Amino acid sequence: VIYYLKKNEFTNALKALHDISELVEIYGDKIKEYDYYQALVHSKLNHSTLAIYFGYKALKIFQDTSNIYRILHAKTIIAIHLIRTGEYKAAETILLEMLDDAELMQNESEAARTLHNLGFLYESQKKQVKALDYYYKSLQLKQKHTQIYSLTLRNIAQIFLELQEFEKVVEILKEELLVFENKENTEYVKLNVLYLQALGKEESLIHYLIHHGLPIMKKNNQLEEALEYVEKIAFYYKESNLPLSNEYLRISNNILKSLLHNREYNE
Repeated sequence: VIYYLKKNEFTNALKALHDISELVEIYGDKIKEYDYYQALVHSKLNHSTLAIYFGYKALKIFQDTSNIYRILHAKTIIAIHLIRTGEYKAAETILLEMLDDAELMQNESEAARTLHNLGFLYESQKKQVKALDYYYKSLQLKQKHTQIYSLTLRNIAQIFLELQEFEKVVEILKEELLVFENKENTEYVKLNVLYLQALGKEESLIHYLIHHGLPIMKKNNQLEEALEYVEKIAFYYKESNLPLSNEYLRISNNILKSLLHNREYNE
């Protein structure tokens, strides 16, 4: 299961969990993390109801065994999917408790993660000023130019883009893009797409999506981003090149089918 998770092969990870389910029924008292990995895999597949269900099952086990770090990990999964299902108050209660725990433990990495997720909570509620406050607090606890730093920076840039504060987006992303060594990294692609959008260079953006953004996202099985990019391309060519636009709409439809059926996209 861990092998498939590292390779982002979440459907295969789910199959592996199913294959060992009978063993878990027999040796459940010795296999403490099965429900946690069920929650994690369903989380990666955006199965919010199942992620929450298994998250709570895992939480109970970790609380019984006083596994502090896994308690925080299970709560993180639960909170994220409570946000995605619109149960904001419940998510806020969990996250604020987690922040208190992380600060009590003097654990900066857990505090940074929880502050980021509080930012995500308030961003989901369109409370953009409050979201930015928590994202910036999270950023201060993270090492610059790391994957987790870039993730929070991207969310900040996304809010400023929605607020049409394009100069701020360019300002905060320019340095990060310059120091990124791996231009094939999916996080680099996401940041660069926001950067090109902020610059207002639509033709450059579409060229980048066709030749870099879309292929990289498909290669890494990041289908939600691939779907977003292919729809941008289809819309761009709608007036000037209808056959090409229709071809990208066909690709969009196939990606959507893969998402709906939890299949890897192959084309």
